[in-house]
Amino acid sequence: MIHADTCGPDALSSADLADWRALAQGPFASPLLQPEFAGLVAQVRDDVRVSVFRKGQERPGFLAYHRRPGRLARSLAAPFGDVQALVSAPDFMATGPEALKAAGLRAFQFDALLDPYGVFGNAAGEVHGAHVIAPGPDADAFLEQQRALHAKRFKNHRRLARQMERDCGPVRFTAPDRDGEALTQLMGWKQAQFRQTGRHDVLAADWVQALMRLTHETTSGGVRGLFVSLRVNDRIVAGLFGVRSDTVFNPWIAAYDPAYAAWSPGQQVLHELIAAMPGLGLERCDIGADHDHYKKYYAADALPVKSTLVTAPGRDLGITRVRSLLWSAAQYTPAAPLASKIHRRLNQISAVELDTGHRISGFVRAVTQRTRPAAG
Repeated sequence: MIHADTCGPDALSSADLADWRALAQGPFASPLLQPEFAGLVAQVRDDVRVSVFRKGQERPGFLAYHRRPGRLARSLAAPFGDVQALVSAPDFMATGPEALKAAGLRAFQFDALLDPYGVFGNAAGEVHGAHVIAPGPDADAFLEQQRALHAKRFKNHRRLARQMERDCGPVRFTAPDRDGEALTQLMGWKQAQFRQTGRHDVLAADWVQALMRLTHETTSGGVRGLFVSLRVNDRIVAGLFGVRSDTVFNPWIAAYDPAYAAWSPGQQVLHELIAAMPGLGLERCDIGADHDHYKKYYAADALPVKSTLVTAPGRDLGITRVRSLLWSAAQYTPAAPLASKIHRRLNQISAVELDTGHRISGFVRAVTQRTRPAAG
C-alpha cells in the first residue's frame, strides 16, 4: 500500500529534497512546484505541509499544500499559486484520490491542477489554458515571428513606445529591479485596481504582504524573486513581479501607473521582458489563464490546468460531493454566470483570508457587489 509521510518543508530530509528537485523538471519546472517555494511560503504561514508518498523502492511523489480545518487541503500560496501538482515520475504508484487518503486529507481544492501523467484521472472541473511564453534562445526572432502573426498589434506597440519616449522622456527597462519602494508602488497600483473594479484585494492580507517582501528579498537559490520595471525619467511607470526558478518565471503582479495608460506601459514592459529572457537565463514565462486580450499576442503555447475539488475515497466522499453538487446544479439555472462568479470569488476569499472577520466582510462584498471587468 502507498504510505505518506507528512511534515513541514523544513523537516524534509536531504534525500527527499534531492528527489523532489530531480522530479520538478519538464512539466513540473515551475518555481511554484519546487521545494524552495514551499519553504518560502512556510516562513509566512504555519499551515504549510508536504506529503511524501512512498511504496517500496519506487520513486516518491511530493505534494505541497496548506492544511486547513476539516482535513481540507488548499493550493499552496493561493491565489498566487498559479499551478499545483503532485510532483512525481510518470509511473506514480497510486491515483490522486488514493494519495490524498494516505495523507489523511478529506479533499483538495485545486485552483489550477497540472496533471500531465493523469494521476487524478478524469476529475470533474473547469479546464483552462495557462499561457506560456517560450521564446527560445533567440528572443528577437521569436518577437519577429509574433509580429508577423499580429502585424497590426505590434505596429501599434512600436508606435506607442516611440511616442512615449518622445512625449515623456527617456525610457529604461530594468531587470532585475531591486528597488523596494518601486515594488510598493507597483502593489499600490494593483490594489487601487482591485478597489476600482470591485474585486477582492488579495494583496491586503498580512501573510501576502510578507510573502511578497520575502520573495523580493530572496536573490539567490533555486527559487527567488524577480521584479522587472519600465521607467520614464527614472520614475517607475509599469512592472511585473513574481517568483522564478533557474529557468521559469511566474509573474504574480502586473500593473502600471494610470497616468501613463495612453502609452500602454503594461504591454511595453512585457515586450521588454521577453526580449531580455535569454539574458536572464529564462526559458519560459508562465503568465496564467484569462486575459486573452493581450496574452495571446505573445503566448504561443498553453498548459492545460483544471479547477477542481478532488475528494479522497471513504466515508467523507458523500458529504464532499453534496457540497460540490450544489454549486454544479447552479450551472443549469438562469443564474449560472452569476453563481459561477460568486463561487470563484468565495473560493478566492477563503484561500487568502485566514481570519473570520476578513472572510465575512469579503463574502458580503462578493455577494452584494456587482463586479466589473478589470481595467487594461
